Amino acid sequence: MLSILLLAVLILEPSAVVEKGGEVDLEAMGPGQTISVKIEPRVEEGGIYGEGGIFDYAVVEELPQGWKGKNSKLYERPLFVSISAAPDAEEGEYSAKIKLVDEFNGEKLGNFTFNVKIRISKEVMEAQISPSKITTSPGQPAVFNIIVENKGSAGDVFEIGAEGPKRWSFKKFVYVGPKQKKVVRYEVVGEEEEVYKAQIYVKSTASEQVKRAKEVEIVVKPTLEGDIKASANGIMIYPFFNLPLQALNSFLSIFLNA
Repeated sequence: MLSILLLAVLILEPSAVVEKGGEVDLEAMGPGQTISVKIEPRVEEGGIYGEGGIFDYAVVEELPQGWKGKNSKLYERPLFVSISAAPDAEEGEYSAKIKLVDEFNGEKLGNFTFNVKIRISKEVMEAQISPSKITTSPGQPAVFNIIVENKGSAGDVFEIGAEGPKRWSFKKFVYVGPKQKKVVRYEVVGEEEEVYKAQIYVKSTASEQVKRAKEVEIVVKPTLEGDIKASANGIMIYPFFNLPLQALNSFLSIFLNA
């Protein structure tokens, strides 16, 4: 039986065609993050009589120290492998190898190995937190809008929280795919008249090294509008008969539009 040299395979994600011994650039991801590679196992050339064939599985080899690789399943299609950087990985360029295996060389494809290049960066995530200052009433939420942008090639789950008053220690989690953005509402509530200062942060659950934070200020003080909104929950601060006509008109307008 004649075995023909296999020239290249198709990488589905990221999109590329790679020759044997060639290199695929997986671009950037953060420390601790995981990037996946999806490979088409079928080739149209090489193998028995040059008719091509199907690779049976893929393995990750020659990883940097502290990194982890996940091999594909046997006979899955397409083939999925993943590479996870060490949580404490320093910024810079790294490489590994992916090998496609023709089990028992049954289709005379042999093994097909190619290199992958990965850049580790702490700058793969940006977070826009707004506004910087909010004035609200006791018991009424201060709402911050947070845009989380994942600029890297690896999807990740990001934690959103606040560092400051203990009662604001709750967290939210959001998954953001590679090179995507998501908008998240983050609410905090002050029960007493006070000026609160805190840091709202967004960080990768994969590594503390990928983190953004912004100092915010929440001024909690009684306001007519806030007390009127609170009345919808059964709390009335100002009796109707103490309201001047203009305030009463404001009350009716806010209540009807609530």
